[in-house]
Amino acid sequence: MVGKARLGGREAIGLTWSRLLGRMSVTTDLWVDAQAYIPLSSVTTTRAKAGGRDLLLTTETTSYQILSATPANLKLLSPPIPPGFTRVATSPHF
Repeated sequence: MVGKARLGGREAIGLTWSRLLGRMSVTTDLWVDAQAYIPLSSVTTTRAKAGGRDLLLTTETTSYQILSATPANLKLLSPPIPPGFTRVATSPHF
């Protein structure tokens, strides 16, 4: 946990994690709602070490919007089944 902040009028908790991939590092900062723990925003930064220098390669920022549970929005959670496929009640458990 990196701290607390206010994002879009909501109390938020900041979390961070990193991973090393050879000479590259990827760090993600995720801000979640302090009460509901739903994501509000994330920033992922990729850096590389080269010739003794720390180089910023990319920064990706994502803002999340939580839609209200209206019938139209809930329908978005059930994608259409393509022709030739059949909906089954349970997973086939491969």
